[in-house]
Amino acid sequence: MKTKTFITGYCYVCRGVEYDLPFEAAVSSFSHLCAEVVVLTDPRFKDGTLSRLNTLASRLGNLRVETFEWRLDHPSADGMAKALAREKAERTGADVLVSFDADEVLHENDVPKLLRVAHEMMV
Repeated sequence: MKTKTFITGYCYVCRGVEYDLPFEAAVSSFSHLCAEVVVLTDPRFKDGTLSRLNTLASRLGNLRVETFEWRLDHPSADGMAKALAREKAERTGADVLVSFDADEVLHENDVPKLLRVAHEMMV
């Protein structure tokens, strides 16, 4: 029986500073649940999102920032970005993947409950 469940969280953030998204709070909150958090962002936008994510990554230790070029002209750009984030998260070998949005903050009281549910799924 497995004693610990490996969870990876993933999302993408595009122009998070420009749109005043609480992406730093979101990523930080999911870092308490996840062994690793993978966040995609587009480095072409110079609003400071990439810089803030890199600073957060050095502080958290379990955040991996990946870059990609957002296809602004494509009608399913949102779905493509989420699929790419999931693909990168799958490479971590996690038992459970958790998708979240850049404006979703996980309440700290919910972390133990979610860890229990994830572990129960694996046994």
